[in-house]
Amino acid sequence: PDGAFLNRLNEIIVRTHLNNLAAALPTDCPTREKHGWLGDSQDVGESAMTTYDSVAIFEAFLRTIRDAQNPAGDVPGVVPAGGKLAAPPENKEANDVSWTAAFPLITYWLYWYHNDEAIVKEIYPALIAYMDNLDRLRVNATDALVDYYTWGDWCAVGARADVTPTTGPPLAAFNWLMSVDAMAVLSTVVGNTSGTAYYTELGQKMRPLYHQRFYNNATGVYDGGLALNTQTLTSGVLRLNNTIPADLQDHVWTSYEKTLSDNGTEKMSDRFEIVKPCFETILF
Repeated sequence: PDGAFLNRLNEIIVRTHLNNLAAALPTDCPTREKHGWLGDSQDVGESAMTTYDSVAIFEAFLRTIRDAQNPAGDVPGVVPAGGKLAAPPENKEANDVSWTAAFPLITYWLYWYHNDEAIVKEIYPALIAYMDNLDRLRVNATDALVDYYTWGDWCAVGARADVTPTTGPPLAAFNWLMSVDAMAVLSTVVGNTSGTAYYTELGQKMRPLYHQRFYNNATGVYDGGLALNTQTLTSGVLRLNNTIPADLQDHVWTSYEKTLSDNGTEKMSDRFEIVKPCFETILF
């Protein structure tokens, strides 16, 4: 694209950030809900941190999440939260990890982009409580993957009744693995060497389980074996090092490219919690 197009695109991004940071917390939209949804903040966090000096805003957001943490260690999908939004949905032991993973991931980005060790040390105990809770639930799961979900692929092409239960588990498991990787780095920041070793080992141990559960041999992509019309599930796995077996790397890339060419951009399923790796794999 030419420079004029890129400048216009950047202008749109800048204005959008300003609109959604006006309330001194990252919101989902400036006109309707105006809520601090964790999923939305996870989606724009890196971009906002590299566009504006938004460190103070995201530090305050992390403290708001911490203050909303329940005794078990879980956090809501939106903060400030009250009523039904403050607790996991009925018959669920944890909130949607594709939203709540914003807690460790935003902390990690503040360190990665701004060397903000102070907020890491302040929030780390709450992050341990959050991850320990998921660990406790994980050991009781049939395949030991954390896959708690509520909303699934929020922007999927298809009926909500179909796409929520089918996209929810792989997306939640992906964001949990991203959180595990982040915690390995954050543990090093605070000097917790045993934590670094634990999360590093856990991330590598769980990756083969993700592949076994969600890879579709028939289609060559990651759709949970359900032949879903989605590109984002596979793009996320392409971002997770050492998840795709070496002998399948080329096949997965070829199959992924085929889903893009067959569906076209007008039919793309772009789950916003995972749209960043989707664009990364398309553009780079």
